[in-house]
Amino acid sequence: MDFQQPGITTLHDLAGGQAASAARVEALRKRDKKLGLFLPALYRDLHSDSMRVIVDELRSVDWLDMIVPAVTFRDTPPSPERVKEVGELFAEFASPVKPIWINSEPIQGLLDELKTKGIDVGPNGKGRTVWLGVGYMLASDMDVIALHDCDIVGYRGDLVNRLFFPAVKFDYEFVKGYYARAHGGLYGRVTRLLVWPLLGSFARLRSGVPFVNFARSFRYPLSGEFAMGADLAERISLENGWGLEVGSLAQVFKLLSLSEVAQVDLGINYEHHHQPLGQDSDSGLQRMAVEIVSSLLRTMAGTGVTFEKHALFAAFDEVGRDLIRAYRSDAAFNGLPYDRMAERDQLELYTRSLEKGFAKFEEEPSRSVGVKLPSWRTIEEEFPGTSAELVQRIETGPEHLRQSP
Repeated sequence: MDFQQPGITTLHDLAGGQAASAARVEALRKRDKKLGLFLPALYRDLHSDSMRVIVDELRSVDWLDMIVPAVTFRDTPPSPERVKEVGELFAEFASPVKPIWINSEPIQGLLDELKTKGIDVGPNGKGRTVWLGVGYMLASDMDVIALHDCDIVGYRGDLVNRLFFPAVKFDYEFVKGYYARAHGGLYGRVTRLLVWPLLGSFARLRSGVPFVNFARSFRYPLSGEFAMGADLAERISLENGWGLEVGSLAQVFKLLSLSEVAQVDLGINYEHHHQPLGQDSDSGLQRMAVEIVSSLLRTMAGTGVTFEKHALFAAFDEVGRDLIRAYRSDAAFNGLPYDRMAERDQLELYTRSLEKGFAKFEEEPSRSVGVKLPSWRTIEEEFPGTSAELVQRIETGPEHLRQSP
């Protein structure tokens, strides 16, 4: 049984089962805090088997103050037929559902107005969607906001109470989920073959750096499942790009003490929609890798730590090969297939991503990888009433929802 506490509080799945889940739900029912769940989704996600399971599991959850699905469509604005389809999908929920139509005219109009005020809101993307959702839920007086992706295979409803419970019961300001990634083999390639080797390289070349120790304490640093209190949600600046998760960890490290941070075992063997590798460094997992590298290098530079290029590349290759040997052993121990040569090829691909990301960092050391969206506290200080306007725009909905029959 694993009891390890690696620097941040780690809540393990020691007992499991329905009894533990029921006890958490009972405690959450007795709370004095308002809880909101945010679900960022692409329109394509809505037709998946995963989404149908998520909807079925969440439909009976009656202890949330709001569930906010934020749907991004390819067409702008969303068509009446698709709006109706989403409405039917989220009908008859036990908790209130408040959808956000990311492509709708009111939302896009507000974003255009913010641009004219000098606020760079960047292009459509998960980071901006999360930013809008956080602003809406803060303006709706939520005390704790949780988020999870909508392409999870093997989803279970108790994932939500696992995320909320530490923040509600023990007042952790940031709670990040972690899980296994082994479905007929080892997955989580970007974490296993890029993030862990890179953080390990940092530690090997410069030991004792607080941010590195902090980041390495997380069992799945790229997890998209987390909960945060309203104080952090007001102050955090989110990245609108593939650096969203690692950039968020950098912000959490900056804004909170270790005693305010926890990670929780979500109790699932996680699987989700896989990103393609991409044809080059501007697409797919390769683009993701370059942006993660650049984000981490800039975070390190912000703490006063930089690296000599060739020493970092050599350390990355060495740490990566050591990890591949460990992954091979772990897979064999569990009777899972493992293609060592394919893993080495992937490590080599990420070595090229490291080179590209390092070059981008050298060109502009102080520039964020993607757009760094301002915190909602900053927005309200500079432009009071923006949050209230966001609520009005979201609740107005697409143009055709306002038309008389």
